[in-house]
Amino acid sequence: MGTIALVVVALLEFGRYVYYKFITEGNGEFESIMLIGVYIFALCFLIDFFNTRQRAMLAEAKNEALEKMAYADIMTGLFNRQKVNEFVDRIVKEKKRFGIVNFDLNGLKKANDIFGHMEGDRLITDFAHLLKDVFSGDGLVARIGGDEFIVIYPDTAKTDHDVLMEKLRADCEKRNAERKEIPLTFAVGYSAVSEEEYALMQSSDEEKGRQIVRDIYRRADEKMYEDKAAYSERRGS
Repeated sequence: MGTIALVVVALLEFGRYVYYKFITEGNGEFESIMLIGVYIFALCFLIDFFNTRQRAMLAEAKNEALEKMAYADIMTGLFNRQKVNEFVDRIVKEKKRFGIVNFDLNGLKKANDIFGHMEGDRLITDFAHLLKDVFSGDGLVARIGGDEFIVIYPDTAKTDHDVLMEKLRADCEKRNAERKEIPLTFAVGYSAVSEEEYALMQSSDEEKGRQIVRDIYRRADEKMYEDKAAYSERRGS
């Protein structure tokens, strides 16, 4: 638009100059209006620049919103199963030393049955916030089912699992001091890639890497169910 305005002003300027030179025979002082055209061009350029920038920002924000919708669990704001699958694919391709922590939240059925689903939802979201606060700096935190959560460490060499678990348990105790209904308790199972599995990942194709991921997930899941059974036994005694 600014270019069009500048061309129009230039044509007008040329017409005025011809009129001044040949019609009026140069009588009087010729006053150029090209500066006005330059001002209009600069103004139009700025308007176009900011409009383009605004459209780019809106498109970027829209893409970010769509990505969050695709990868986020609606209730908790954690990542969902789809994001977990993509994260696992990245680990397999990059052949990293990874670890998996499976969590199962205790007491959800009791919360729903006695206090209603609103309290059950609050139990889920409270636990999700604790997981995010403790683990988000060290790995991917996701909700993969009703009361099932997972943390994947992309590099176990940089992660102290025991320290993180101590912090999670301490934070649960602090949160439970404020809860009057169902306390936050959980079952947990952790498994990491062994040296043998890591060496196999380095020398094998991606399908073998995915199989190793499935094996580690299964081991973490088995440990989590053992922990849950022990919790039920303690409560029954």
